[in-house]
Amino acid sequence: MKRRYSLVKHPAMAAGGPEWSRVLVSAFSCYFDASGTQHDQDVIAVAGLMTTAEDWVSWESARLARLKRERRTYFHRKELGAPKYQSLLSDLAATIHQGMRKFGMVVIVKELHTKVPRQEYDHWRLDAYSYAGRACAAYVRIWAKRNHLRCMPELFFAKGDTGRKQLETRLRLDGFDAVHFRPAKDELNQKTGLIEPSAVPLQAADMLAYELFDMTRYAMLNHRLRPANDVWTHLNKLPGDARVAWDESLSTFQERVRNFSPTYPSNKLVRLATWMPEAGGDLTENEK
Repeated sequence: MKRRYSLVKHPAMAAGGPEWSRVLVSAFSCYFDASGTQHDQDVIAVAGLMTTAEDWVSWESARLARLKRERRTYFHRKELGAPKYQSLLSDLAATIHQGMRKFGMVVIVKELHTKVPRQEYDHWRLDAYSYAGRACAAYVRIWAKRNHLRCMPELFFAKGDTGRKQLETRLRLDGFDAVHFRPAKDELNQKTGLIEPSAVPLQAADMLAYELFDMTRYAMLNHRLRPANDVWTHLNKLPGDARVAWDESLSTFQERVRNFSPTYPSNKLVRLATWMPEAGGDLTENEK
């Protein structure tokens, strides 16, 4: 039987040779997905996970085995909202290894539009999606420097998320060279007629992004925290950064980002290589 190409295992084997399973994915790849949309919803979340290549391959196998019991090969969290899927979701969350690290940023869209004038966030290529994605990239870079990695991680974002051009431009200007956009499921390239293989870890990122999105939206609508579920109980045990950009942090961001360009407005796009996201509200109780 023909074996499926893996965007995790095969590049790791090429990079690590016989010791491929010890290659740290964060040294060359982290996976991010978004939940929510900035054009018709109040909340958008971008979140991702990273771990060793060995753990990612193990997760892919465990995920597929569980999905096969449901006669599935792929899952999208938004499509599994019915109560009958709760057992499946709980089991899928349990496949996520404790060795993984999470990164996430939630943006309240209307607060970004209120606190930061439209012409400014257009100028900086920082709409709600690209702000959240850029914050996640910053968290990864901070973590990599603190842990003395020799190179910046390679970043994978879900291909279909709206706002790709803004985020791609912002990351490139800020020195993130290894950024890729891949589908979460195998996709036919209309130009070449070839199948573009999926980056399966994006499906794990999708689960985390949805939880951050749903918790924030619930708190906004009900003025209280959402009751915990099995999925978040498991994901919340992972170390890492998962935060919300509230109005105060966005106002501070506006003041700080202006300092990068004293001549604003101008046509020149300034590199925000040292920009760090405002802390915002913490969605976790874990040590960083």
